[in-house]
Amino acid sequence: MDARGTVRFAREPGTDGVRTVTARDVRPDFARHAHQSWIIGLALRGGRRMEVSGARRDVPEGGIFVIPPDTPHACAPLGPPPHAHRAVCLPDRTLRAMVRQGPAGRSGHAAMLLGRYFALVDVDAADADRREALSRALRAVPGLAELAGDHGDELETRNRRVEVERAARYLAGNARDNPSLDEAARHAGLSPSHLHRLFVARFGLPPHAFVIRERLRLALMALEAGESPAGAAAWAGFVDQSHFTRHFRRAVGVTPGRFAASTPLADGPPDPWA
Repeated sequence: MDARGTVRFAREPGTDGVRTVTARDVRPDFARHAHQSWIIGLALRGGRRMEVSGARRDVPEGGIFVIPPDTPHACAPLGPPPHAHRAVCLPDRTLRAMVRQGPAGRSGHAAMLLGRYFALVDVDAADADRREALSRALRAVPGLAELAGDHGDELETRNRRVEVERAARYLAGNARDNPSLDEAARHAGLSPSHLHRLFVARFGLPPHAFVIRERLRLALMALEAGESPAGAAAWAGFVDQSHFTRHFRRAVGVTPGRFAASTPLADGPPDPWA
């Protein structure tokens, strides 16, 4: 990953939990992980090779990639540097509402429409114009409306056992203290091995990786609010700075210091990282 790389997260005004990500000179070299939100991205430079739920897909330069929530995936560079991508992160309920707002767009124009939306973000266009442009772009992504409907229905029933949801809330609420699988299992009233199997089926991540994701989310929020990398690491419960840096770089693409240097201070309490 390029030491010159920059990654910026930004909240979209007038939307329910929508964020944008802009990454430049950052290799799309990410280990298997999962997000809480939908990720709809545009590979601006270099392209990427993706493995999503066990299926491989090559995204060429200028192509769109789609990652549903709680879906394990990994990325690798498809072409030589420079690499750059932009993405929009949407909660499931927000994306499903947007793709239902009007008729489906022409699929061949999806990348162009997504690029137009990002152009409106760059010039700080009116909130309503940005939302309409995003909705049009999402409706033009081939198969997204169907995938969102199927995935939403699946989320309603997929291993949504009360014990697993209870364990997830416990792990998220105590992530700074690095809770163990045994602690989560006792809280959920399940055996550790049973909870592990159900947790992976529900969230696409084992409990330990889920805790790391939550700790990185806390650290990212602290960095966006102006905290130093060392302070963010301590706040999120990382006692080892190198351990924090390694996980952060694998998840975000740059070091915490590089991220802090390229990200303007948040103008309010930052939203959770998708």
